[in-house]
Amino acid sequence: MKTNYLIQACFAFILAGFGVSSCDRKPTVNPKELEEPIRTRADFTIYENVSDSLFVADTVLMYNGIVFKAAKNKKYKSYQWKVGNDERTFDKPSFALRFMHPEGNVDVQLIVTYEPDLINFPDDPGIDTLTKTFHVMDWGYSFAIGKYVGYNVSSPNDVFEFEISREFDVDGFPKYYIRNINKGCMPSGLTWTGGRGARVHRFYNHAWYGDGCKGVDAWAVLTSPDSIEVNYTYGDDTKPFTQKGYPRVKERFIGKRK
Repeated sequence: MKTNYLIQACFAFILAGFGVSSCDRKPTVNPKELEEPIRTRADFTIYENVSDSLFVADTVLMYNGIVFKAAKNKKYKSYQWKVGNDERTFDKPSFALRFMHPEGNVDVQLIVTYEPDLINFPDDPGIDTLTKTFHVMDWGYSFAIGKYVGYNVSSPNDVFEFEISREFDVDGFPKYYIRNINKGCMPSGLTWTGGRGARVHRFYNHAWYGDGCKGVDAWAVLTSPDSIEVNYTYGDDTKPFTQKGYPRVKERFIGKRK
């Protein structure tokens, strides 16, 4: 009989223990339920196409491709774009245009419709509009022209000067040059292949190993009016030459306008 009471007491204790554990357990909360509701707004980004890449831009060169791209938002149901004095209306999430003249300031407007969130925003109309202004400037200009003092990230104590310059040929066609990227590369009369935007330049000539140059391939990007970054590669001609050329070395130059 004692044994029976003992078993019953132990069983009751175990149940009580489970009961306490169950009561102490915190309820699971979905983190999304704690987030503040966000009202749907129209948003988009303007890009300038330079060579084979896109760069966020508020100023672009005539002749370059300009891409207008709506923000990725699953709530958007329709798009209506208007650009400057263009009579056309564009209805895709993104599209591209090219300007053949230095138009100056151009307004671009995006109107989006979406399913309104009337629970959190009773006055939500299900439509929103955003207008931005960008500038189209003459193809012969560039904000990046100038001299810069800086260093390669791999050797921050080795400070040197880098330059982007421009010359015009007999027909008034602009030619752009870089000097001292790679360090020691001082081309004389060499025209680089590449592309350029208002604040971006690409220079490359993988075959050129004269004038201290080592088959440079460089992207120069203004990060502010007086700051520049140059991501580039060059051929290491101290290594054996292969079918793909010399092994490529990656570098990044960070500089300030002189």
